[in-house]
Amino acid sequence: DNDEFYSLAGGINEVAVWPRALSGREIDGLFKAKEKQFPMPPQPLEITHGPFVNWVDRDTVRLEWETTSPMRAKVVFRSQGGQRLETSSDKPATRHVVTLNNLLPDAEYTYRISSQGADGREYESRKPYSFDASFYYRLPDKSNAFSPFPNDDLSSVIQAAAKRIVAQSGINKGYCLMLGSAEGRLAYELARQTQLQIVVVEPDAVKAQAIQKKLNKAGLYGVRVSVHHGALDELPYGPYFANLIVSGSMLMDGEFPGPDAAELWRVLRPAGGVAMLGQAKGGLKPDALRQWFDKAGVKCVVRSDAGGIWATVKREKLKGAGDWTHQYGSPDNTANSRDDLVRGDMGILWWGEPGPKPFPDRGGRNPAPLAANGRLFVQADRMIYGMDAYNGSILWTLSAPGIRRSNMPRDGSNMAASDDYLYLAGGRYALGIDAQTGERKLRFSAPKGRNWGFMAVAGNQLLGSSVKPNSAYVADAGEWYNDEKKAPEIARMASDSLFSFDRRTGKQLWKHTGGLVMNSSITIADGVVYFVESRNDEPAKLATSRVAPGSLNKQHLVALDQVTGRKLWEKPVDFSKCEVMLYLLHSEGTLVATGTDSKKTYHTYAYDVSSPSLRFKDKPQTNPDVPKLWEDHHTAAKDHHGGLLQHPLVVKEVFYSDNRAFDLRTGKMVRAVLPQRRGCGTMAASNHSMFYRAHFHGMWDLEANKQIQFEGIRSGCWLGIIPAQGLMLAPG
Repeated sequence: DNDEFYSLAGGINEVAVWPRALSGREIDGLFKAKEKQFPMPPQPLEITHGPFVNWVDRDTVRLEWETTSPMRAKVVFRSQGGQRLETSSDKPATRHVVTLNNLLPDAEYTYRISSQGADGREYESRKPYSFDASFYYRLPDKSNAFSPFPNDDLSSVIQAAAKRIVAQSGINKGYCLMLGSAEGRLAYELARQTQLQIVVVEPDAVKAQAIQKKLNKAGLYGVRVSVHHGALDELPYGPYFANLIVSGSMLMDGEFPGPDAAELWRVLRPAGGVAMLGQAKGGLKPDALRQWFDKAGVKCVVRSDAGGIWATVKREKLKGAGDWTHQYGSPDNTANSRDDLVRGDMGILWWGEPGPKPFPDRGGRNPAPLAANGRLFVQADRMIYGMDAYNGSILWTLSAPGIRRSNMPRDGSNMAASDDYLYLAGGRYALGIDAQTGERKLRFSAPKGRNWGFMAVAGNQLLGSSVKPNSAYVADAGEWYNDEKKAPEIARMASDSLFSFDRRTGKQLWKHTGGLVMNSSITIADGVVYFVESRNDEPAKLATSRVAPGSLNKQHLVALDQVTGRKLWEKPVDFSKCEVMLYLLHSEGTLVATGTDSKKTYHTYAYDVSSPSLRFKDKPQTNPDVPKLWEDHHTAAKDHHGGLLQHPLVVKEVFYSDNRAFDLRTGKMVRAVLPQRRGCGTMAASNHSMFYRAHFHGMWDLEANKQIQFEGIRSGCWLGIIPAQGLMLAPG
């Protein structure tokens, strides 16, 4: 009846009937009354960037995130023990920064973010995030440490010398080795002015004991400073451990710490380690300093001024050491760091934090660790670690609950590294993180309405791809992604665009759109971006970028100019037999596609892309002459626990796949049996060795054809051991 008004207010089974029409004010009052009686539940809060949790100090964190529209924010932390912490902001904003104090040191917390919008409605994060307060690795701050030394002229000299060392070396974290004690004064000042862990070596036992007592009185001994009694020319430490080396005996008395600089050089960290020895006041001569270093074949820079005379050495990268900057080594996907040093007998260099607790289940096939310029980057379970590759110091951590990636065989990693930055993608944005400090300095946006997919660094460019939101695999339900018959597990991540930014400024350089680009195929080498693209329009209608392999047909092999994004050529191909996974790699002018089918067969196709005619044309070439060098089809040596997922490797001119090795250019089989892997890991190579998951960490010495196991430790289920920086690195 037109004279009656029916209301189902408050979301309950209630019908109110009025015999007359109500005014708008009356209707509004009715709904407000019902909303007060039966409040609406909070709406899902759309967080466009973050959240990120950063430590301020041991019991304080700063939480940052962004929302689309201005809102007032509130955060509630709850520990398993019942502690409740809450903070809120007064003014509406799109960028939110709040601080929480009084965190318990080893508590595990969950937290929710809630906001009030301009419409007065309440919004809340879709699910609780987690934060573990035990993942705190900073050394205790001792900037206000009690001084056990008299406030005399010598203290002023030592204080100024320490300040000079810190400023000129640029070293503030890691390990400092002090040769000769300077009565403990220099150790005290460096501990007060930096975040260094300091190891003092004192040849005189009586002096060493006296210094221990003084530094213990200052609250530094055993906390920030260790004092060891021993000879300066035969140090009991492994190689490469010291980020900074100084000499207290030279500073105080002008005495050289040993006959020459050989021991100093042995323990100095490569890729940026600094030795800075000098005398603030005294008769030390520049030529004497140079000669002391020269005897060990070490070149130094000597400076003298009113502050004294100082010799400085900065150690470069190890000659022959390789980097592991991408999921499979480099953007060419060869899974080879090209490291010439990782070979032969090996021993433990360091063993330390963070340990296994921060890491996700091994079966998710998680992103590989990365290593560049002496640093190691590890993606744990929504925790990112920046570490010193040579001594294990944790440089920085980032808690980022929105960043997670798994199922690498069907996708690409969300990390890539350079000498100066770690690039990390999560959601719509990618971050440029200062590799040494962990500061988030740059931000790169995927196209509107899309998230970041694939990521790579090539020269001065950051390359990426775009996928639909909520497409990435995250393995939160314990998935193993191992069954080739389970459609959800083998769906391939396919991007709808590729793009490039200047990696240091964030300026976008180009964007490519066409078909659907299979992330696992994107390969960059010699200034060319290669990938396999499907021209089937149907998958584009899906709500997700996870596409069943059978739908990724009408395939083309495409090549773009890396710098400009200009299409060089495209060629129709048929890799439909590669159902379970599809990989692409490039080496020595050879482009290789490989994958397996559900019938347990490996399929490999090798093309010659070395001809200059494929690059220097005014217009893109359609179906150019790209010679097929060879192809191979063989039954997999193993059809379980990742046997059909093995990523290939190239070492020099040999292509390794599954249980066989082929000449890269001819396809001639050069080896029919490779070392037997166990579990579902895949191999990683240097120029002389391969590393893999066996009963323990496994190593295959290629030259000696010898297998070695490092007993007591074992990697995860994909690629967790990398040969880089002259080391075998195996975090997690």
